[in-house]
Amino acid sequence: MEERSPQCEDGFTRLANELLEAMLRAKFTGREWGVLMAVARKTYGFGKKADYLSHGQMAKLTGIERTHVCKICHHLAKRNILTVAAEGHTTQNKIAIQKDYSRWCGVAPRSHGVAKITESVAAEGHRSVAVEGTHKRKKENTKETTLQNFDPKDFPFSNDPKFKDLWEAFLIMRVSMKAKPTAKGIELLMKKLHKQPLAVACEMLELSIENNWKGLFPPKGSPSKPTAGTQSSSAEPRAARIDTTGFERPKA
Repeated sequence: MEERSPQCEDGFTRLANELLEAMLRAKFTGREWGVLMAVARKTYGFGKKADYLSHGQMAKLTGIERTHVCKICHHLAKRNILTVAAEGHTTQNKIAIQKDYSRWCGVAPRSHGVAKITESVAAEGHRSVAVEGTHKRKKENTKETTLQNFDPKDFPFSNDPKFKDLWEAFLIMRVSMKAKPTAKGIELLMKKLHKQPLAVACEMLELSIENNWKGLFPPKGSPSKPTAGTQSSSAEPRAARIDTTGFERPKA
C-alpha cells in the first residue's frame, strides 16, 4: 500500500495560533473537538469566517452520529463557542467559531481530576458552572428538565437512547433561544410526542432541532399512533348493532 504523505500544497486550514491555544486550554471533549474541527475545516479551510453547514454534513465529516452532532452544536452555541444563525426555512445554519475566546462560557480547565465541573441550566436560560472540589460554591436552585423526572410507565419513550439524546438536544436548543419550557409545558410536549409512534416522535424532534422550531410537529403524511376509544363508529363490530331479538337496529 502506498504511504500517504499529505502536503499543504493540496490544501490546508489556516487557524490562528492564539485561537488554537485557547481551544487547547478549554479542555473540550473528543466529540466537541471533532465538531469544532469540522467547522474550522469548512470555514477557515475555504478562507471563510462562517458558512452554511448542516448537522448531516458534520456527521459525515467527523463520523459522529447526527443526533450527537445536533446536541453538541447547540451545547457549544449555548456556551458562546460557536455562533449559529438560522436564515429562512433552510435546514442549514450559518455556523462559525467564536474567535473572541474571552466570551466562551464553561471552559475552565480541569485540575488533575480534583475539581469536577457540573453544569446546570439556570431559570434565566443561562448556564451556571459550579465547581465541586476544595472550593465549594453555592449551587443555584434549578428545575430539572431531563427525562429522569418522567415515569417510564407513563412515558416509555424515555427508555430509548436515541429519543433521550434528541429530547435533550431539543431542550438545549429551546434554552439557547431563550424559550425554556415550563414544567407543565414539558409534560404537554412529552404527551404530544407519545401520541405518535416512536420513530415519528424522533423525527419530530429532529425536524424541530434542524429548523430551530420551538414547537413539535408531525411530519407530513405520518400516521398517528392509534389510541383507545378512537375507532370510528363505522368500524365497530357488527354484533354491537344487533339487538337481542336478532333484528338490526335502524341506523340513525
